[in-house]
Amino acid sequence: MTRVVFPTIISATSVNGTVASNQTVSAYTLLPVLMSHPHQIHKLQLSSIHLAALQLLLPLFGKRMAFLEELEIAIKGSMGLDTIVLSGPMLVLPAALYPTLKVLRLDGVAARMDTPFLPTLRHIVLKNYPGLERSLFLTDFLAALAGCPHLETLEIRHFFNVLSCTEAKHPKRPVMLLSLRELTVAESPNPTQMLLQLLGTLPTADIRVDIDVKGHYDDDFGRTFGRVIPPNRNSIPILKAITHVEVNLVRGSTYQLIGATPRGNRLVLEIDMSVEFALGFTGGALLYESAVRNLGDVFRGSPVTHAVFSGDFARVTAGSWRAALGALPGLKKLKITDSGTHAAGMPALCEALSDPVKDLDDADSEAKHICQHLEVLCVCGTAYGVSHLEDVVNCLNRRNEASCAKLQALWFQLKAEPVHDDGEQLIKVKDMLADLVQHSRIQVLT
Repeated sequence: MTRVVFPTIISATSVNGTVASNQTVSAYTLLPVLMSHPHQIHKLQLSSIHLAALQLLLPLFGKRMAFLEELEIAIKGSMGLDTIVLSGPMLVLPAALYPTLKVLRLDGVAARMDTPFLPTLRHIVLKNYPGLERSLFLTDFLAALAGCPHLETLEIRHFFNVLSCTEAKHPKRPVMLLSLRELTVAESPNPTQMLLQLLGTLPTADIRVDIDVKGHYDDDFGRTFGRVIPPNRNSIPILKAITHVEVNLVRGSTYQLIGATPRGNRLVLEIDMSVEFALGFTGGALLYESAVRNLGDVFRGSPVTHAVFSGDFARVTAGSWRAALGALPGLKKLKITDSGTHAAGMPALCEALSDPVKDLDDADSEAKHICQHLEVLCVCGTAYGVSHLEDVVNCLNRRNEASCAKLQALWFQLKAEPVHDDGEQLIKVKDMLADLVQHSRIQVLT
């Protein structure tokens, strides 16, 4: 009978720093060597391993590895259809056998998380669980994390499928991860919201969320960002400390909402629409407008003083700007960078800042200007001309008449090739700005 050989990329480092192997070998060849010296293994990486090879190596994980600090297992093609099984591989890692384990990275394989679960862990990565059967109760998962008091980083990517949450086993309260510095979640909106609600972090922890829309996003695209925020916003303490926000279009098809605290901690929400763009299913300017308009779904209530918008503003209307900036009443500094070829977003912004609006939730309220405390405005746009700078002048005049805070600084970038008449008009506009702004700088692109 022919024995099937499953090649595996192995890296096993001993306690004295010697690398036992760092090449493609057979699990049959590897097993006797590792089984005879488990106490010597300091770091073990199994890359691109087949499920059958992992099954062959399971006896090794029943050995005591007293000095093992890092364990990494990546199933070959863990996201491929050929790896989908009814019951995925489930490792058993008793805490008594791994007294010094600090780093655990699993890609395509789950670990049974009995309590206590590896209390020495500082870094956990759980990715791409392919099984169709849910094999781990969410309550047990949270209890296992609660037993890791030194956990500093936690990354969960396409792993929620392994977790089961029945009514009888529904978690009653979040687990507090007081040592956590970084939390990364890459799941669809509903599982993401549940994880953010149940994984308690401090305001000093960075949170990154890659929202997997799988081609099924909200008709109002920007609301997808808000869907990952738990109804109880106190579940994400960093929201109360965020003073800087950004709405970015990066790499042409990835939309980001970023919130930062004065200490530099960040909440990053990201949606990659590259597949939809490639297939021509959607338009970038419409999606950006929706992300801008729904900004308040995420950051309403945060003490935001600085805001940056970078993208194509062609479809951003005055109503869109009012919705976004109206959710940031304490805003003092505003920067917009328009990468589009049309300048419609600039007049819309000026209209939103110029005209007072009523609170839609209070019919008896007086109309008020948004951003009443705005001090600094920075505008960059390759399609912006002198006429758009005039819009800014008219906007500032109306705001000053309404007793809004006087703008302290204005930086405005104009498109190149100003004609003679524009040059003369530019001089007049600069003179008018001198009475409206304490400091202004107008730059013409060359």
